[in-house]
Amino acid sequence: MSVLRPGMTQLLILLMVASFMAELRYPKLVAIGARHAAGLRRGELGRLVTSVLLHADVGHLLRTCAFGILRTLPDAGAAFGSVQSLGIFFASGAAANWLAFRVGSGGEAAALGASAAVLGLDGALLGYCLHNGAPMRSLQLAVRRSAFTLAVASLRPQGGGAAPGTALVDHVAHAFGYASGVLLGFLFAPRLVDALAHFETHIFGRMSKHVGEACGSSSVVAERAMCDYLRAYPKAMRARILSTWRLGAVPSGAEGVGMPPVPPTEEWPVVFEGLKAFVAETLRPTRAPDTTRAAEGKAAGAATQGKLGSVAAAEAKTGAEAEGSISPSISPSISLSATEAAAEARLSPQQLAYREKLRTEAEASVWRHFAHRAEVAAPSLRLLRHAQLGHVSLRTLRRMRVPTGSLVPSGVAETLAALVLVWVGASCHDALRRAAMPGG
Repeated sequence: MSVLRPGMTQLLILLMVASFMAELRYPKLVAIGARHAAGLRRGELGRLVTSVLLHADVGHLLRTCAFGILRTLPDAGAAFGSVQSLGIFFASGAAANWLAFRVGSGGEAAALGASAAVLGLDGALLGYCLHNGAPMRSLQLAVRRSAFTLAVASLRPQGGGAAPGTALVDHVAHAFGYASGVLLGFLFAPRLVDALAHFETHIFGRMSKHVGEACGSSSVVAERAMCDYLRAYPKAMRARILSTWRLGAVPSGAEGVGMPPVPPTEEWPVVFEGLKAFVAETLRPTRAPDTTRAAEGKAAGAATQGKLGSVAAAEAKTGAEAEGSISPSISPSISLSATEAAAEARLSPQQLAYREKLRTEAEASVWRHFAHRAEVAAPSLRLLRHAQLGHVSLRTLRRMRVPTGSLVPSGVAETLAALVLVWVGASCHDALRRAAMPGG
């Protein structure tokens, strides 16, 4: 999955440093922004998030940035995306502060710091593992990571900082922050198996549509060439000729003038059978030739659906077993009546050569059509290979509006996280405004 956008972790660290500088510039900011029971009872809910950005001293700030944000935020961003990971950070910190206030933890002392929010990110990563059914080893690593974060968060500030007299360590808030993170992570975590399955389905559908739309003209050229070849035979023989017509080996590009290389991106004999079906419809006396052109887009898409991604070994086997590969004008499997045999025997060498020329041109047109299809499908096939290797970013899935399998739809989760961030910005602006007011 993806990582955070470049600079997002650094941006949060800069926000922490700027908040600490603001504490030094405006000493009243701690009293205005810290979690304080009296302020929360007055309805000052902005304290729930502004307290996350405040720190007691320089050591407290460094521990938060070096052992908290730098360790957890990149991994959380890889699992949830930048907006959701920041939303989980502040939401778990706010939930921890609210629940700690409700149970009376810390008494009337001011509480500040991002330890509960950092533990919330650790908990979210554990929730991510639980939602995806991760093996026990991954769960153990997540728990050990959380234990290290808790040990660092339990170190007491040394005093003498910007916020003397604050509550030193609030283990109750830490526990609530971790629990909130586990819950949010479990609800918001994408389920990788489902997300990749939806992604592959989406790419297959898009690839079929692109092939059908882009390759219709080359398909019409191939069908016309096939019809020209078949019309060189009497009407009574055309259906039998068509039914036994098989393709030869895949051209490598070195053989024949104008024969492009054709990678085995599809089961070409199967696609050729689809072309033959439309040629048969075109040659029927009761069906106008234009119906083939009108249905061409659908034919190309239908022939592609479910046939892409075949292996080269299967293609080579099919080519090896094919009958009459650009050789006899009439397949040996065709039985001729006495009249037909006599008519064929009367053909001149020039007429037989002309038939062979038409057949060669028809098959060359077919392979050029297949090369065109392979070229159009190549970008989608690369995406499919990346998906099979697990190298598809979460941002790519969301940009394509592919369901990620999370319990909360990604659009709803993104909206909720964005609302949390807006609340954080408004609360910080209000706290700074009040701290900068003279005599406020």
